[in-house]
Amino acid sequence: MSTTSLPAAGPDSAQVRSQLVTALELELVGPTQRVLQVLASEGKGLDSEALDRLPSSWYPTGFLVPTETDLSLKCDDTADDDFAGVDGVDQRKPKKANSEYKPGSGDDGGNSESGPARPQLFASSIGVSVLLPPGGELQLIARWGDYVRLAEGANPDAAATIAREEGGSRESSREQQIWQRTPRQEALALSHSEITATKGLTGRPWPKSNGLHLR
Repeated sequence: MSTTSLPAAGPDSAQVRSQLVTALELELVGPTQRVLQVLASEGKGLDSEALDRLPSSWYPTGFLVPTETDLSLKCDDTADDDFAGVDGVDQRKPKKANSEYKPGSGDDGGNSESGPARPQLFASSIGVSVLLPPGGELQLIARWGDYVRLAEGANPDAAATIAREEGGSRESSREQQIWQRTPRQEALALSHSEITATKGLTGRPWPKSNGLHLR
């Protein structure tokens, strides 16, 4: 009696959705703790990845911009199109008085449809709401990645890898900027009296965070 081996069943719909969520999170936000746990050995090295450009130019979201950052660096360049009407006129530019109608306007009256009233800024804070029982305390853990631009030649291996991915050479990679990620995790404990204080947390610094505050 002959036997026939059936091919192994493929992933079900739940597994496919989970894989899709992980892929999107890695692509849009970066190597988060959840992504690293899911990828396991396949994600080796992602927690200390090296980028050839600003992280804010690589990932669309998932980062915070320091409040004291120059305004030109806090603006989202990808949102510039929102300030143009349907005819391409930049709504941030002042209009001339008694300007004549030109073809291609947003409506028959010649008026361009306007976009947002002001430039879109990157986020500098995030908010979380929690419910605590009477007398409750908080044990907080923050996980993030610090990206630091390296000096020229500080990480030749990363530069060579980036150059190979872009079809270049080790020599050309020396001219590239490299942003190295360092995984961080710091804990913070808040007592009941600190949580319920009249003045609140008043910008309590997060330990060893280089500028992160809890407000």
